[in-house]
Amino acid sequence: MSDVRQATNWVSRNARTIVISACIILATILFFTFSAPHEPTCEGRTLSSWLADLDHPAFAPVSPEVRAAAESALRSLGPEKAMPTLVWMLRRSKGPFRSKIEKWIAKQSVLKIDFGPSIERIHWRAITAVRVLGARAKAVIPPLIELLQNPAQLTRSAALGALGNFAAESPDVLSHIVKAVEDPNPYVRLAAWGTLGSVGPGASESLPTLMEKARDSDDETRAIALRSLCAISQNSTNLLSLLSDSLGDKSVTVRGAAVFLLGQYGERARPTAPLIEKLRQDPDRDIRRTATKTLEAVSGAVQSGKQPSSVGDFRLLNVPATQVLQIYATMVGKTLDIPPDVNRVIQGLSISVQSFGVTDANDPPKLIEQALLGQARISLKVAADGKLAVRYAIPAKAEERSNQPRKP
Repeated sequence: MSDVRQATNWVSRNARTIVISACIILATILFFTFSAPHEPTCEGRTLSSWLADLDHPAFAPVSPEVRAAAESALRSLGPEKAMPTLVWMLRRSKGPFRSKIEKWIAKQSVLKIDFGPSIERIHWRAITAVRVLGARAKAVIPPLIELLQNPAQLTRSAALGALGNFAAESPDVLSHIVKAVEDPNPYVRLAAWGTLGSVGPGASESLPTLMEKARDSDDETRAIALRSLCAISQNSTNLLSLLSDSLGDKSVTVRGAAVFLLGQYGERARPTAPLIEKLRQDPDRDIRRTATKTLEAVSGAVQSGKQPSSVGDFRLLNVPATQVLQIYATMVGKTLDIPPDVNRVIQGLSISVQSFGVTDANDPPKLIEQALLGQARISLKVAADGKLAVRYAIPAKAEERSNQPRKP
């Protein structure tokens, strides 16, 4: 009887909270039921279910096999079936109503509501789907342009990459990408430069802006402008002169970009060989390594058919260690095993990985391993159960001290 009385009293005390929560749940269900378009299915799974397998590594690491299956399902559905759902996802916003509800729910302990993936994750999944579908998904251009004003830098950066699918054929899209090079966030600016470079000669309208940015006071801006110019401009004479001048830049980032890019011109860049030779004595190890490879390319020492295929410039700048680990795990197709004590140690640590001219597909994982060990003393090893064991490497001297008996 006392249990019944206690339950009755609890309901009485929390009646208002229960009623409000029930109304919120009902309103949420009705909203999504009537506002969301009908989702297409493939192999018994809805489109949004497949898109969950295209999550960003920072949100949820996904194996290459799972991601490949999701991309295959998306291509099977095609843009015609996928567009209504993708446009709806791209235009989703948190809004003041949802923000107030989430704050209210967080204050009470009676009822917990799972609102599903964050708006940022929803945007990322839809944008990734657009990149998979390619130029056929033209219906998403307006919502993608709208996302360039989104407060989340990850969303803006991803939207720029997706807009690159349409920039070569749409002057309006290209103009929005060029505007993004002035974004206040450096990562978004980086995405804008990279997108312009991926468009290639079709982005020739951006050349005046790129030439101006190649002389910018910001090191990162100059380096990215050089890469974009080499991808877009067909005037190799002017570019070789600009790259030659950049070999003496005070910035490691700019020198590295210049020496790597010169290697792409092969023997046409032979006149710059003496300057490249000097960089073999550069204080930066990566630049010395790249200068050696570039010197072989421009002098013709690398024979046709024997030159390694470049997979581009790889770098991560000031990325949280936990996110770098997730990216590495995705690359090697393993599940992370991070003990609680190691997880506490690496929280708040940032890692930078930079290589000017990665020429082997195995280089990025190796570079990440070296950076984690050198900058955060994190070692990686595949355990017997197949998981990627993350351990904190104690320096030898510290380990010796810890093993010595304490003096009484």
